[in-house]
Amino acid sequence: MIDIFESIGCGGAVFKGFSSYESCVTIGATQAISLVFRYLSKTRPHTKVLLLGYNYSIYDRCITTYKCQGLELIGDHSEDSTLPPISHVLDYIEINKPDLVVLTLPNNPSGELYNQSELGAIFTVCAQKGVYVLVDKVGLFDIPDENWPNVAQTIDESNAYGYTIIVNSFSKTCSIPGCRMGYIVDVIIN
Repeated sequence: MIDIFESIGCGGAVFKGFSSYESCVTIGATQAISLVFRYLSKTRPHTKVLLLGYNYSIYDRCITTYKCQGLELIGDHSEDSTLPPISHVLDYIEINKPDLVVLTLPNNPSGELYNQSELGAIFTVCAQKGVYVLVDKVGLFDIPDENWPNVAQTIDESNAYGYTIIVNSFSKTCSIPGCRMGYIVDVIIN
């Protein structure tokens, strides 16, 4: 997906030369998300987007604006879960072959998270099928705890290079209101 940085054209300062990432600083996470959708709509007409669990309205707006086909997979309400079980996610990806899977960590509004092995399964299946995964980790702090998912480690262990896009925001993650600074990271192979 490296072409995203050559095609976005506006609003982003491009930084190249990272050892295993390409990144783009944006005007907040919202612009980062919009740029990903814009890129996919140009390179994959009729983009199919799978939203896992409930999500932020920006995703619905981007699906409409960029004329994507929105797919949504919600958890079982009788289980008090908004995230779908991992087995349903993997089956859905296999059958419906989306172009993009959107994974908000932690999920909005429930705060639920997939564990490390579940994230690994999603990343692995998506990479094998040529499906991009947009990981919106604006609310996910990196905590050195074995029970807390480590997105970078999971991407590495899953060999999901080239199919994983991370979106984050300095303004929210670092509690700098008014800063309006986000970024996109595209994990690539050297």
